[in-house]
Amino acid sequence: MKISEIKEIKANDDLNHSTNKNCKEETNIKEKQNIDLLNQQKVSPFDEEIISLSPSNRYKLKNKAQSNEIGSLKGLLPSGKIGKFYDQICELNGNLQNLITKLENKIGNLLQTQEQEYLVAYKGEMIEIEKKLKHYQDLIDDKQHQEKQKEKILLLNNSLEWLRRESERLSQISNDQKIHISLI
Repeated sequence: MKISEIKEIKANDDLNHSTNKNCKEETNIKEKQNIDLLNQQKVSPFDEEIISLSPSNRYKLKNKAQSNEIGSLKGLLPSGKIGKFYDQICELNGNLQNLITKLENKIGNLLQTQEQEYLVAYKGEMIEIEKKLKHYQDLIDDKQHQEKQKEKILLLNNSLEWLRRESERLSQISNDQKIHISLI
């Protein structure tokens, strides 16, 4: 297994983690744990690359390395029963790899479908919340408008009362002056 292959798998792993915001926290935790592990042990650069991969990509890397090892052993195996077992092993290994790939694809599709359903439900819920907020804001605006009208009516009633008292006072003064003039 070459370091370039590891870096390629790591780049794919990093790309997968960047698409999921929640994985960023997990990645940070894993990186801190990996740094602690590297500080505690003396690790080769090859091992550092492997440690920084996610578990699923470590598994892929391990399988790839094993298949390379099996391929390099093929020339060493004598033809005969072991050669037949090698072919069966390779076939079963290929079948397992295909099943794993199919399972990963199905899980990815399922996660994508669930994410889309969640986003639709979330957007629907947000629309409902916005409607409720708008309704409550309208109620508050109506209450404020009613309060302003009540204040205006109260002010007008106070002005009306003052004008009525003032007119009564002036009427009384006018009557008093008429009586005084009639007496003179």
